[in-house]
Amino acid sequence: MAINRSDKKIIMVLDAGHGGKDIGITGTNGIKEKDLNLKITHKMSELAKAYNIEVVQTRKGDDYPTLDQRVQTVKANAANVLVSIHVNDEHGVVNGNGYEIYVDRTGAQKTQSNVLASAIASKLHLMNIQPRLVEKGLFVLRNANAPAVLIECGYINNANEMAVLNSDTQLEQLCRNILSGVVDYENGTK
Repeated sequence: MAINRSDKKIIMVLDAGHGGKDIGITGTNGIKEKDLNLKITHKMSELAKAYNIEVVQTRKGDDYPTLDQRVQTVKANAANVLVSIHVNDEHGVVNGNGYEIYVDRTGAQKTQSNVLASAIASKLHLMNIQPRLVEKGLFVLRNANAPAVLIECGYINNANEMAVLNSDTQLEQLCRNILSGVVDYENGTK
């Protein structure tokens, strides 16, 4: 896959959801969402420089920054975008598609966040991932002063979707597609 490098440096705050005492959801295999989120954001951070993206992580280890601290990280770094990474819970759905991209339904950045979400979704389609775009009231997305999305990277108890996160090759492809979507968004906003 050719690298989709940004024309200008992008500052992206990358938020690994949950952390510390907040484990998120736990899969039937005992894996915790907070650990999967961190795994994804570490891989994205590793790859980002090739895309001309400077990553600022809200957490690099097993700590818990508050929701307000996450928002302050966006503001303090004059970020171009915020991408928050999570893993989904099926809530009784069996073998459905657990990929979703959330944007805040009312925030000042709603329009640009929708454009960012669409750019990322179009890149995920290259992996035959069809994320649902969802508008929801979420504190971090609403209060970030930059276009912001939250990506649910599959259902934690769906073996096929978790295989993507457990395969080094597929995880790298997923991360590259998200980064490429961010680049498409930024290159298109000039």
